[in-house]
Amino acid sequence: MRHLAYVPLFILAGFAAPALAEVGFADHYRAAVIAYREGDAPAFLRAARSARELRPDSPQAAYLLAAASAMNGGGEEALDLLQELASQELFYEPGDEPAFASLGLADRRPDLLARFASHGEPQGEVSVAFRLDEDRFVPEGIAWDAQTQRFLLGSIHQARVLAVDTQGQAGEFITSGTGGLLSVFGMQIQASRRSLWIATAGLRETQGIDELWMGRAGLLEFDLDTGRPRRAFWLPEDGREHVLGDLQLVEGGALTTDSLTGEVLQLEFDTGSFEIIVPAGVLVSPQGLVLADDTGFVFVADYRGGIFRLSLEDGVLNKLAEGGTTHHGIDGLYRRGEWLVAIQNGVRPNRVVALKLNAGETAVEDYRVLAAALPDFDDPNLGVIVNKHFHFIANSHWPQFDEQGGVPHGLSGPVVMSVELP
Repeated sequence: MRHLAYVPLFILAGFAAPALAEVGFADHYRAAVIAYREGDAPAFLRAARSARELRPDSPQAAYLLAAASAMNGGGEEALDLLQELASQELFYEPGDEPAFASLGLADRRPDLLARFASHGEPQGEVSVAFRLDEDRFVPEGIAWDAQTQRFLLGSIHQARVLAVDTQGQAGEFITSGTGGLLSVFGMQIQASRRSLWIATAGLRETQGIDELWMGRAGLLEFDLDTGRPRRAFWLPEDGREHVLGDLQLVEGGALTTDSLTGEVLQLEFDTGSFEIIVPAGVLVSPQGLVLADDTGFVFVADYRGGIFRLSLEDGVLNKLAEGGTTHHGIDGLYRRGEWLVAIQNGVRPNRVVALKLNAGETAVEDYRVLAAALPDFDDPNLGVIVNKHFHFIANSHWPQFDEQGGVPHGLSGPVVMSVELP
């Protein structure tokens, strides 16, 4: 669901400043852009350095500061920052940016340019699990029902759920509006109840939405065998817009992330009430959730802040050390043993990475890029682990939405890919 908190990559030829809740960072970033466009190199450097100080782990801030440093005679600092980004296996094109002209990269550092270019090449031994001929579906949530051996695939635009068998044959499972269903985000199966839980929200991208449902969000329970609605838990109307982007079932309830307000909440099934675990203003845009080994903790991916270990008892957040690569731009977050699996659609290239946790689960000590820059990729977003394989949506098409929430005809239908996990 990355578009709601998306920060465009810093491309000096033409880019937009980030539209985030973190006002300080966004203001400095925007000031740097303006200074660059006005040719005020010293002001560009001051603003870029301030943005980097606020977000030291942000690849965008690092690239911004590298450009500003290069324009102000700081060639060594610029090269150090570019090398930092290259070591994270990210893709940038500094050789084409006027701000880096003084560095003479083509002549002096062709190795660095070649390293960046290699990261933009397709990577990964990936197979296609299935393709569907549904060009306006715009997929987001996905779940796997082991009992019936089928995938459940949700739609943002059409607000419906399809059931897809292992041969790739799809059939309607939940029609738009059933049980109050709006755009489908995260989904999880509760096998003990034969239930499918869906995080849902009303957006301009929700086809045919009634204005009264814009900004509403909730967690819905459906019968896993029939698709009939069981229970619905809606966030109370409080004058704010909400998007519940993911959910994680826990004893007696569910955790969920509000990608717009930045809150992490816990729903108690018995009372139907939502308790705020992490208040607004702490995280920029929380996305994926997954359980830690200790049942009192979960991992939560903040789209612009990285991965945090969250204590459910007191709401304390501790950021995971990154282990050599950036954790920015994570949408879906999953776990298999000592490895976290993350889908990053907020970095270039879009990629799927496996992150190895240390023994205390306080840091990432190693990582592997499982798939990146594949031809079918158009904003991969969510997935599901099935045995030793990770199945993920390769083409959510979020960037294809126009300002009115419409999508063009002729998009590729949903593509779900599979990659073997460590």
